[in-house]
Amino acid sequence: MSFEQSSTDPSFSGGPDVLPDQKGQRFEKFSEVDLRSYNLRVQTLKLEYLSKIYAQHRDLSRIINPKRGFFEGMVPNWNQQIDYRLIMDSDPAYFADVLSAGMMSGMSSRSQPWVKLGLSIPELEDVEENKEWLSQAERGVYSILAESNIYDALQNCYEEVGIFSTGAFGIYEDSKEVARAQSYTIGEYFLGNDSGGRVNTFARTEWKTVDNIVNKWGWENCSSLVQNAYKKGQRDTMFQVINLCEPNDNLIPGRQNFQGKPFRSTWWEAKATSNKVLKCSGFNEFPIMACRWKTVTTADTYGCGGPGWMAKGDIKSLYRVMKDLFLAVAKVGDPPVQVSSAVEGQANLIPGGQTRYSKECPDGGVKPAYQINPDIKSMMGLIDMLSKKISSRFFADLFMMMIGSDNREMTAREVVEKQKDKLLLLGPVCGRIQTDILKPTVFRVLSIGLRMGVIPPPPPGLWGMPLKLTFIGLLAQAQKMAQTESLEQGMRFAGSLVGVFPQVVDNIDVDESVRQYFNSLGVDPKVLRAPDVVERIRAAQQKAMAAQQQQAALAQLAQTGKTLSETQVGAGASVLDHALGVADQVPQA
Repeated sequence: MSFEQSSTDPSFSGGPDVLPDQKGQRFEKFSEVDLRSYNLRVQTLKLEYLSKIYAQHRDLSRIINPKRGFFEGMVPNWNQQIDYRLIMDSDPAYFADVLSAGMMSGMSSRSQPWVKLGLSIPELEDVEENKEWLSQAERGVYSILAESNIYDALQNCYEEVGIFSTGAFGIYEDSKEVARAQSYTIGEYFLGNDSGGRVNTFARTEWKTVDNIVNKWGWENCSSLVQNAYKKGQRDTMFQVINLCEPNDNLIPGRQNFQGKPFRSTWWEAKATSNKVLKCSGFNEFPIMACRWKTVTTADTYGCGGPGWMAKGDIKSLYRVMKDLFLAVAKVGDPPVQVSSAVEGQANLIPGGQTRYSKECPDGGVKPAYQINPDIKSMMGLIDMLSKKISSRFFADLFMMMIGSDNREMTAREVVEKQKDKLLLLGPVCGRIQTDILKPTVFRVLSIGLRMGVIPPPPPGLWGMPLKLTFIGLLAQAQKMAQTESLEQGMRFAGSLVGVFPQVVDNIDVDESVRQYFNSLGVDPKVLRAPDVVERIRAAQQKAMAAQQQQAALAQLAQTGKTLSETQVGAGASVLDHALGVADQVPQA
């Protein structure tokens, strides 16, 4: 809907008759809906979060990074209650940063390829037009990622997963950047699962100013509360809005609007007294990328067992020891004192200060109440031990090795050789991140690029063909390479026996061993020929070798015959004549 431009100054001077200047924008007017079912769904998801995991997340936020998390009762830019008094050491927050940076560079690097597009049927990848489209689509995905803020959202999500074991962000279509991400922090959203344990529902409460609500969703979609606040000039007043994104249970196939989309997204005001909605929209793909560090059952909505959870006790112990150390040092440098009654006036406790006391009491004055001799060395050793334990929980040694290596490009082999045990522990987590975040991100970006014409449509032969993603980041390669060690050990053992027992090689399928090894290293499958092609090449080579051997045998036979024919035995007959039984027919010399 559009409005006529008001003669009032755009900065707004108030007044009941002043309407907002929408600057030519047209907003769709949405019909009223029964919001009771929507509010009930959100309240159910919220109750589950508050009753099960809210306290744990708030505790982790307080002791690691108070800027992370937005919890019940907070209002942005007003009473967010950021409290750093519990933070006695910066190591936990630093290790969380190291983990997010390491996961970013190891799994979804901004500067290095980390995913390859392929087809579920490898033979189709050799078709020229298919190969060309896969290359164009891959370049298009990387281009969209580089020009948007999706990489920033990924790194934020990695840190949230490391601290709270749960992280989420959304990817939405954008007219300028094709795709744009919106990061979320723990506590401001609530999740729901499908029957398979995959996140398919996302509810979120958000605070927005009156001005933002009006300019984003249009005047007519706003409630009377927002409209009245706008007319009174209270444009910076905060109102809470709610968003619920869930599977569309009222899907109408063929519809072009939100009713024909698999996922439905609804916005409304939390305190609205009517059934007005701010916006109803839909998505072809679930727009929320949500990841959990670990889940125990498919019924678990939020993750557990992440570095923050595991290190929580160590972090609190570290802060306690740090506090005791500070108190001990303070008591040594500025101990508590006892003041004699002979002191005249107030005792001067500043450096160089003078305190007067009566000469009639020679022992009067100010002196320490008691002396302490703290074991600073033992306390520092305990602090160092706790810091190392926290660092280990956040895999900081692995990621610091990757980030701070002298080599500009550390190879996956070097990572495996130095941190094999950590890679084995990270294996399940990396797999979950690939499944929950990276795959949906690539498919979401690819789908948006196709719809907006940035990526060309696939050839007709690929319509309906599922794509296959192969992750080739440093951590993915290192994970796969860790699996090759057993294969290498087996081959070395067999090789050591070949000299004594040559028949050992009959037990080894060399072709299959090479394929498994290349696959573990993450080598592009196109490098290896297909088995039927290998068979044809070997058959041709055997045929050529047999022909060559036959030709060599004929040449050798001809040379032997020549030699025999030239060797004389007796009176004029050669060895060949005698061999053929015609020596008596040869004329005598």
